[in-house]
Amino acid sequence: LRLEAPLRGLLLLGFGWWHLWYLASLACCALLTVWLRNWPTRQLIALAVVLFGIGVALMYAMLMRWLVPEGSFPGPGNWLNRNGLFLGLPFFLVGFVIRREGWERRLPAPMLWTAALAGLALLVFEAWAVRVFAPRILGLDTPLAMGIAAPAVVLLALRGTWPAHGRLIGTLASGTFFLHVAFLVPLMKHTSLSRTAIAVGTLAACGLVSVLLHRFRLDRSVF
Repeated sequence: LRLEAPLRGLLLLGFGWWHLWYLASLACCALLTVWLRNWPTRQLIALAVVLFGIGVALMYAMLMRWLVPEGSFPGPGNWLNRNGLFLGLPFFLVGFVIRREGWERRLPAPMLWTAALAGLALLVFEAWAVRVFAPRILGLDTPLAMGIAAPAVVLLALRGTWPAHGRLIGTLASGTFFLHVAFLVPLMKHTSLSRTAIAVGTLAACGLVSVLLHRFRLDRSVF
C-alpha cells in the first residue's frame, strides 16, 4: 500500500492526466517512430494492426467484465488501452507511412470515400451497441471502427488540402482540446444537465473562448 501512491505518480508521467494523456502519448510515439522509421511499410502496418488490436481487445475485455483491473492495477482501467503504445502508436505509424508512401495520391477517391463513410457509420453503430449491450460503463477510447474511419478521413483531407489563411481553425482545435476540462468538470459536478447538453455546452464555451483569444491575438501565447 505504501508503494501505491509513488507507483501511481510514475505511471501518471507515462500515461498522462485525463485528457493530457495525448501529450505523453505523442512523446512516446515520436520516439518509437524514430526508432522504427527504417522498417518496411508492411512490417509497420502489421505492427500498427497488432498493437491496435491489443488495445481494442483490452477495452472490450473491460467493458464485458472479463478483465477487472481495479484492485490489481494502481490506476484507472482505461490506462491499459488508452496509451501511447496501444492507441497512439498505431495511428502515428499509419500517418508516417501515409506520408512516406504518398497514399493520398495513389489511392482512388471513391475507395477513400467508401471507407470513410462506412467507417463513420460503423463507429456510430459501435458506440450505440456498447452503450446498449456492454455490462460496464467505460469510455469508448479504442473503438474498432476507428481503425477504418480515421485513416480514410485523413487521406481524404490530404487529397483535398488547400492553403489555410490565418490560425482560427488551429486555434479552435487547440482550444477545444486544452480548455474543455475547465467547462466539462463544473457542468458535470454542479448541474443536472444531460450528457448531451453538457457536451454541446462545453463545445460552445470552448469555441467562444478560442474565438476571443484569436480575436485579441492571445492564442499564440496561450496555445
